[in-house]
Amino acid sequence: MGVIRYLSSCPIYDIKPLEDGIRSIAPGQDNTVCIEFCTNDEERLVTTMNVALEASKIPLVGGTVYGYPAGATAYVMVNGVLYSDACCYALIRNTSGKIHTYSENIYAASCDARRHIATKVDLKTKELLCLDGRPAADVYCDELGLSRDRIVDNVLKNPLGRVVGDEVFISSMYKLSSNGSLTLYKRINENDTISILSLLDYKEINHKTLDRIKSENTHCSFVFSVNCIYRHLLFTNENYLGTFLKDMRTIAPHVGVVGGGEQYKKQHVNQTMVCAVFE
Repeated sequence: MGVIRYLSSCPIYDIKPLEDGIRSIAPGQDNTVCIEFCTNDEERLVTTMNVALEASKIPLVGGTVYGYPAGATAYVMVNGVLYSDACCYALIRNTSGKIHTYSENIYAASCDARRHIATKVDLKTKELLCLDGRPAADVYCDELGLSRDRIVDNVLKNPLGRVVGDEVFISSMYKLSSNGSLTLYKRINENDTISILSLLDYKEINHKTLDRIKSENTHCSFVFSVNCIYRHLLFTNENYLGTFLKDMRTIAPHVGVVGGGEQYKKQHVNQTMVCAVFE
């Protein structure tokens, strides 16, 4: 168990204790996971932690602190000490079986969805200013036939997705500015390929995820998950949250938390479930 401080400036400062911790538990093949909770700068954190984790092929599963009042400072706690601008983590090795990790995405770009290029961004504020040289809000509204005042509330149905090869990583918008920029929970870089995603049949996807977990694990003893607050809101609005939680318990005893963002392996994502399954 440890902490990585200075996320906004120099998280590599605390990388040696993480490396020492990895050596001390002697991770084997598919039997170790790193679970973390962080306050900010997730992209920088994920890159930094994988400097140590990647060599031992230890997957990262975690979430961003959520639920503190607007304007307040987010904290994580390690051994009774509070830290801001930081990440707390635990390296867990299963001594009696494997640990498998999963992510679940209930959104995708439709076959005819356009692909856009992020032509102007503000990395510090996570603002997407322009797509294809136009205000991001205008591109979003034109493609979906919406007015600007409906953009933020439409995030549960049509978030943005960063396209990398065959993979899509969700980026949720939560603020519209008068200049047409969209402030996001996941950072988008200039020249990233962006698609507007659509909500899929989440019930079917969830059942497929559960079936996959059951088929790939000989005996599940515990499941830890992080679900995005937007998934929580969607499932609540659709009267599906109770069913979802009940279904998760059919795998094994389940502990889940709600995050303001999710970290999985080498990516920070939004509107996603990430989980670790212990044999």
